[in-house]
Amino acid sequence: MLRVFGRIFLNTLETRFSLCRIAQKISAFQRRCADAIKPGKQDMTVNLIRTLVAVVFLAGPAAHAAEPRSPQYVTDLFFKTLVVTDTTAMTALNDYLRANRIAGGFSPNFIDVAKMVNTDEIYPTQLAGVFLKQLSLDDAGKKAIEPDVIAMFRSQKDAQKRTVCTFGEAEPVTEKMAEHKLAVKVAFDCKVAKVPEKLKAFLQRTVTEKWSTVDQYRQGMVEMRKGFEQATLTQEWKGHFPLVAAKKDMIWQNMFPRETFDASEFFY
Repeated sequence: MLRVFGRIFLNTLETRFSLCRIAQKISAFQRRCADAIKPGKQDMTVNLIRTLVAVVFLAGPAAHAAEPRSPQYVTDLFFKTLVVTDTTAMTALNDYLRANRIAGGFSPNFIDVAKMVNTDEIYPTQLAGVFLKQLSLDDAGKKAIEPDVIAMFRSQKDAQKRTVCTFGEAEPVTEKMAEHKLAVKVAFDCKVAKVPEKLKAFLQRTVTEKWSTVDQYRQGMVEMRKGFEQATLTQEWKGHFPLVAAKKDMIWQNMFPRETFDASEFFY
């Protein structure tokens, strides 16, 4: 159901690194973030719009209807929640969806804000620990460059948070829609940090060049960190974000937002 951060790593014969293990750890973090987002239903179908419609139908009427908001406004909240880790957006999204969720018998908050923030904070350290296990260094060498690896992962996450988006037309989706439901797909146009080298390419380069010293890895980590920090917002990211609402309450929802808002492909 969720696109996994580590899907871009390849477990190839010519690579001495166990890239699959790194991918699994990143995937665990993706699941941790997913656990902080609590949809009413977990079932997924090939047609995301149709799944969203089913969830909206089950949610029932809201006891205290939320203030009407545009699809663009709601899309922006999802974007800032997932890509930027903006707690203000998370709180606003919870407030917007709360009454509808309660009426449908679900937990009041769509997002566990504290869990999302905690996951974001420990991300660099946890991934650094997995990354270091794959390096051709002894324990002392790994210990020596650990701060540089942590700093690299932190700068990667910070670079992701600099992503900016504009939201355009909300195009109606009418195919197989019941009369009492509405579905739209909101166009988004984002600018993402364009890094000089993605992590997958970096790892493959260290193997090709047969890196084996602390100085090599430290310098590599410093260069990667600077690349993330200095990357300009020139990478385009365009797409459409699906939303569904019942006409009786017009609360726009997307139970599976990470299907669309996953920026990891631009860094890994």
